This record gives sequence, structure tokens and C-alpha cells, in this order.
Amino acid sequence: MLLVAYPLSAFATVAVLAAPAAGPWLALALAAMGLIVYLESPLLQAFLADEAPTPERDAVFSLYFAIAFGVGALWAAAVGAALGRLGFTPVFTIMALTYLAAAGCVFLMREPVAASVGR
Repeated sequence: MLLVAYPLSAFATVAVLAAPAAGPWLALALAAMGLIVYLESPLLQAFLADEAPTPERDAVFSLYFAIAFGVGALWAAAVGAALGRLGFTPVFTIMALTYLAAAGCVFLMREPVAASVGR
């Protein structure tokens, strides 16, 4: 699902840039961006819930949320500073590229091969 969500996030971000201000297209692009971009966190949480060992699950979730909210706050500050210097088009383009980079990272991840039965 992340491999679908990240490219859709990039597309929605670029759609916001391309949408004309007049008419419904900007509102539709913003709605799509809001709906798609915020898919990532619940998907990551579900993946973490499936993969975290039960005895450590609470500690793993605590670490996940500490990192996610810390990075999110830094990202928001960086985007705000960049918007002031560069404007919307370069910053939204960078955002779209980061979604594609995230998709690339997820694509490169591989599930560990389970040990063969009987060995």
C-alpha cells in the first residue's frame, strides 16, 4: 500500500501546483492531497503493529511516535523556512520528490528469507 500511497502523494502534490485557482480544481487537488498524504502514518503504524514483537510493542510504538512527531515538527519548520525563501513551486516539487524517494526506499526493502523447514 505504501508503494501506491507515495506515488499518489507525489501526484496530488504536483496537482496542487498545476491546478488553476479559478474553478473547483484547486479544491479537488487539495482534498486529494489531504486524503492521500495522510495515509502514510496509519499504514506505517499498521506495519509496525504487525512486525513489532509483542513484549516490546509498547516501547516500539513510543519510539515510533517520538521519532515521527520530532521529524514531523522539524519537517514543518524546514518547509516553512523554504517557502519563505523559495516559494510554493520549488518547495512542493521537493515534497513530491521526497514521496518518490520514500517509495524507492520501500521498494528496495526485502522481507527476510525464512529458514528452510527441516534444516
